[in-house]
Amino acid sequence: MRTTCAGRANESETSVTGIGLLISGSLPFSADLLAALQNSKSSLLFIPLAILLVVVLTTEIRSFPPSLVGKVNTAVQITTIFAVLTHNYLETYWTREITTFLMAATAGTVLLSSVHYALEMSRRLHFHHHSRPPRS
Repeated sequence: MRTTCAGRANESETSVTGIGLLISGSLPFSADLLAALQNSKSSLLFIPLAILLVVVLTTEIRSFPPSLVGKVNTAVQITTIFAVLTHNYLETYWTREITTFLMAATAGTVLLSSVHYALEMSRRLHFHHHSRPPRS
């Protein structure tokens, strides 16, 4: 079963995976949950950006190096886009199953990457706070 994403264009247009889905013109049925999560995306993007702004303005931390988890997340997202485009061209059972699996993997790696970056920033802020000399 396929669902078109024409009605979801505004919610998906800034997501890397969403762009691939928009190019392809359709979503696997199981991706409806991911599309529903797009509704709250703008507020979910605001929170990390606000935290980043506070960190940059209140600390000397300026380096935010990529992590292995973040790189895996990016690779899974790009692979998902390729799978969606392949499924649109071939429309076979296997391409649908692979695409469905990769959609779930993308959601999982995004969550894992988010948690990892939050913990890493917490560790760095804690170290930064305790490495400064006490104020007199």
